[in-house]
Amino acid sequence: MTTFKPPDLQRPAPFSARVATFSPDAATVVVTGEVDLLTAGQLRAVAEDVLEVHRPARLEIDLAGVTFLDSSGINTLVALAREAGDRAATLAVVRAQAQVARVLAITGVAEFLGLS
Repeated sequence: MTTFKPPDLQRPAPFSARVATFSPDAATVVVTGEVDLLTAGQLRAVAEDVLEVHRPARLEIDLAGVTFLDSSGINTLVALAREAGDRAATLAVVRAQAQVARVLAITGVAEFLGLS
């Protein structure tokens, strides 16, 4: 009799979203790991908290440590940009790895999110 052993699945990178800097002028949320259906809500909660509590004029999202971004993450970033606008603030993605920047460009939201 043969025993089935499932293949070793690569574990996703640990996710984190933390406030790195904040002032009345700008706040930066640094994100690492994978932003997907399971983690996009955590990013949204951190960013909404910054907008509500600190009320910065500009909310910067640093995606340099993000290794994967799916449609849930993109939707969250667009929703956060709109929410920032509703609060008379701006949202900008200030850094992103090449593969994440490409996804934002292909989906047509890079410019909307301030990523040049």
